[in-house]
Amino acid sequence: PVVRADLGGQWVGAKDARLLKLCEELDVELYPQHHEGVKILDDGPSRPLETFGGTIPPIGLLGLVELQVFVLWRISFLAAQVDMHMPSQHPLREYYDSITVEGWVQRNIWTDGAR
Repeated sequence: PVVRADLGGQWVGAKDARLLKLCEELDVELYPQHHEGVKILDDGPSRPLETFGGTIPPIGLLGLVELQVFVLWRISFLAAQVDMHMPSQHPLREYYDSITVEGWVQRNIWTDGAR
C-alpha cells in the first residue's frame, strides 16, 4: 500500500547535490520556492503581521546578530560534533534526543526577533 505523510515544509538548496540525488532516486517530487515580492513576518500572536521586501527580515540588529552568531553557527558547530555514521555513540545523544526545537530555542535564544 502507498503511505503518504505530510511533514510540513522541507527545503532543498540548489547546492545540496547529495540530497537532490537522493530525491531523484526516491522519485520525490520537488516544488519551487517562491521568494520574490513582499514577504510576511508573523512574529507571534502578540505582534501584528509585518511585510518586508528583500531577504533580511525586520527583526532588529540584535536579533540578526543572535540569529547568525548564536543560532546558525552554534547549530553548525553542534552538528559537526556528531559522527553522521554513528550518531548513537555521541556522549550527549540522550540529551539531544530529549529536547525539542522549541525547548532548545527557549534555552538558547534571548531576543524576540531571533525567536
